Amino acid sequence: LTYMTRFSEAIASGIEGLKLNRINIASPFLPTFLSEVLRARRSVKRLGVENFSNLSKLDNPKIEKSLEIMNSLATPTFLTDKNLFVINGLKMFNLTMRHGMSVYGPNSIMMYGVVNSAAFRNYDAAYHIAVPSMDLGKTYATSSRAMGRIFFVVGMLINWLKRPLDESI
Repeated sequence: LTYMTRFSEAIASGIEGLKLNRINIASPFLPTFLSEVLRARRSVKRLGVENFSNLSKLDNPKIEKSLEIMNSLATPTFLTDKNLFVINGLKMFNLTMRHGMSVYGPNSIMMYGVVNSAAFRNYDAAYHIAVPSMDLGKTYATSSRAMGRIFFVVGMLINWLKRPLDESI
């Protein structure tokens, strides 16, 4: 649906699909935001960004399917509902930190970097978190499309905040 710009339908379908796996990204924003931010910050503090590559491999098909749905929701939520984009990105990151690395792991880490930039204007943290997702993508991403997405988002939304533009793209 997203390739047809039917974003509202794609988002509604994604939300319903996630609910089947007991994941609710459409819950009230502020309490969900606060709990997900605290969970994410604890994970970063506990693991350290440099150790994201040491996460165990995800072995839960329901969580992997949920991450796939959330990954598909990134673009339509970014374009239509910034609050939902932030919650989706935080939950995606937290699922990866809790359950392990998958093909969606590098993207979830990159999305947490984007959340740090967009929601908190913390460009140092965004850069520190998102740039390593490019290296993780080389290991875990299974397609050039997935790698391209990571490189594009990091280059266009994060990297330029810390480096000259001609080095960012």
